[in-house]
Amino acid sequence: MADKLNSSLIGAWKTANASQLVFAVNQLAMQLLNAMEETSKSFALRNQASFGKGTNYWDLYKVAEAFYREYSELNGASNRAVIKQMGKELMDAVEAARVTRRGTISITWPEKADYQKYRKFYKALDMSRDSKWDEMLDQRQLGIK
Repeated sequence: MADKLNSSLIGAWKTANASQLVFAVNQLAMQLLNAMEETSKSFALRNQASFGKGTNYWDLYKVAEAFYREYSELNGASNRAVIKQMGKELMDAVEAARVTRRGTISITWPEKADYQKYRKFYKALDMSRDSKWDEMLDQRQLGIK
């Protein structure tokens, strides 16, 4: 069905590859935490588009690609090359999980007010338990270390 519709919003995914995907998200999140700690600065990504309500959801592949192509404001971070590599590894993990050529898998990256509102719910998710993505959001959006 996803192939027939040929939509970027509908895809089929190999759930058996979910752990590889979460591992790659975790590795990237840990490096982002290190960069923010070292530079005492947050960062932004260029060439991104969110979808859903407000800016809560981002295309995971495009986020990974932005770090790989260095469309981030990580100036001064000594681990910029590692972050670039983690972006590539996350891109590869998304591709490995894909069944269809098209389709988006998203990750939450809400603005501060929305993150504060949904933080408790987000902390209860398996993704938060299995990765440091929520800790990265805590630090970037709320200044919580």
